[in-house]
Amino acid sequence: MVLGPVVIPAIKGPAKGAMIIVHGLGDSGEGWRFFGELFGRYFPDVTTILPNAPEMPVTVNGGYVMRSWFDIYEFGNPKAKQDVDGILKSARVLQDLVKEQVSKGIDPSKIVLGGFSQGASLSLIAASTLDIKIGGVIAMSGFISIPKELTPLIKSANKDTPFFQGHGTADPVIQFTYGEQCRDFFQSHGFSNYQFHSYAGMQHSTSDEELRHIFQFLSKAYT
Repeated sequence: MVLGPVVIPAIKGPAKGAMIIVHGLGDSGEGWRFFGELFGRYFPDVTTILPNAPEMPVTVNGGYVMRSWFDIYEFGNPKAKQDVDGILKSARVLQDLVKEQVSKGIDPSKIVLGGFSQGASLSLIAASTLDIKIGGVIAMSGFISIPKELTPLIKSANKDTPFFQGHGTADPVIQFTYGEQCRDFFQSHGFSNYQFHSYAGMQHSTSDEELRHIFQFLSKAYT
């Protein structure tokens, strides 16, 4: 079943910006409502959009049906078999959400796309292949799953857009080295405004320190 996104309207309207935050495997848009509500206190004229992945059988979990943006064949291994078609399909869903906000009159420079884990990976792919320059990209505990397939699809529109990537050094799901490989991929492909933040002892989650850094990053996008 596919649910529409959770939308947290701008507290002070009309909205002048939009933030799209994409959840990870087995989670939901509702699971990130806390982020949107906290965000709204600092940026009251920005709408938060929290999309929901479709429910689908996930191979690594024995075919158990759960919310997932694409199939996963092996946890924490970017070199494993990848659901290329599913990844690119979901990336287009995120791009359509960006374009929908533009059609509503939101300045693309005031749109930020981001996510956690699976959602972070998708956000990076969607932004790097988008033909519209946006205001920023956030990747929390993310990874690069399809570097070979992605490379010829990269567009120049967001090569100087600010990117924020955060990763915990103790992440048992997406190893810290995979986070570094993700950073290296985008920096080596010409993304010149790419920040990488490491968080000592943080596992596959966020932390107060990371959230503080993200809000500092967002303050530049929405000023």
